[in-house]
Amino acid sequence: MKWSYSKAKTFNHCQRKWYYAEIMAQWNAKEPLRKEVYLLKQLRSIHAWRGNIVDTVIHKMIIPRMVKGKLPSEQETIRYATALAERQLDFGKRNRHREPGMTQTKGGDNYCAFFDVEYKNGLNEMQVEKAKQEINAALSTLLCSPLLVEIKRNASKIIPQRNLIIPANDFNVTSRPDLIVFYDNRPPLIVDWKVHEGRNTDYWLQLGIYAYVLAQTKPHVDFPVAFIEAKYSAHDYAVTEFQLLKGLTKEYRLSVEDILDIEDYIHSTGSIMKSFVEEDDKFDVRHYASTRYPGMCASCEFGKVCWEAETNVEH
Repeated sequence: MKWSYSKAKTFNHCQRKWYYAEIMAQWNAKEPLRKEVYLLKQLRSIHAWRGNIVDTVIHKMIIPRMVKGKLPSEQETIRYATALAERQLDFGKRNRHREPGMTQTKGGDNYCAFFDVEYKNGLNEMQVEKAKQEINAALSTLLCSPLLVEIKRNASKIIPQRNLIIPANDFNVTSRPDLIVFYDNRPPLIVDWKVHEGRNTDYWLQLGIYAYVLAQTKPHVDFPVAFIEAKYSAHDYAVTEFQLLKGLTKEYRLSVEDILDIEDYIHSTGSIMKSFVEEDDKFDVRHYASTRYPGMCASCEFGKVCWEAETNVEH
């Protein structure tokens, strides 16, 4: 079983949603229901799509250019993002993820599926235009941010979107930090990009888990020698949330106690999740509790299969 912050969060909010996403979804399944659940898993809201576009542009354009020593211009970046957004909108509006033989690999960066196309017969164009404006604003804010300038000037190694995996209690803990920044003479910096407006969510747990996993990870071949030899602890790391629409940097300081709490959280939630995977009699949606938050159901990508399952329950 693979454990991650997002998987544990889903499990805690709605065991049934976790069941569909982690147990039922299978892209090459012969069973129609499993295939359908996989296709539903691909659906995203306009809000989530907006964030994905920003992440992709940072990962595939801005950071590689920065590594080579020069940031792209704002105009060039916006042009790249706009073209990507239009290709994904075209793909998603036509429900191309449902085409026979279509896969994420085949679709590439164009691959996209929208919740509103599946459940509401189309996208709200006003929301789409607002999302486009926020994509441009987020990228423009990042390009002129002091944080990016500091990283460009002082980093010895920059690694975006790296999958990190460590073993824990017979399951694997996985994480994928937006950016890991290594320095020659100080602990690394972990950065998480956030594209939201008017929210005061505290992301210390998510960032703390990134730090915990990085500290426990067997060094990758491209990790700097200075970092490997220094043998830093997770609470030594700098962890930062950058709010792209506001241009705000929020730094978190992790204590030894925080790291112990994070370790306990991983093991306690992971053990419960693993028990569901191990017990064959629980491979039935009716054994999984539905959410206590009614609002989640209205925006859940698995709504249609979950509702059908409810109607098949014998009373």
